[in-house]
Amino acid sequence: KTILDTVNFDNTEVESKTISIPTSATEIIATGAADTYIFIQNTDLVNFIVVQTVANYNYAKIFPGAFIFLCCDDGIGLELVSNTAACVVNYAKFKKV
Repeated sequence: KTILDTVNFDNTEVESKTISIPTSATEIIATGAADTYIFIQNTDLVNFIVVQTVANYNYAKIFPGAFIFLCCDDGIGLELVSNTAACVVNYAKFKKV
């Protein structure tokens, strides 16, 4: 069963957004950022999302309707790329304190 709810937080240590990810790289964590925990949900029911570093190293795949929670190592940065067509994702970034 797939449930596609949005994720929203009201806290200065957390940032949440819903964005469209094209088939070109979209940076969501800048290079040089401190360690950052991130939740990413792919709301598309057909296309997967590639999670990669800013240096184009493929890190993971998020299949249709799936999610991932990970910690982006400081300084590496993180980008998302849709495999075939634009996908809408929900994400929440948590500052490591």
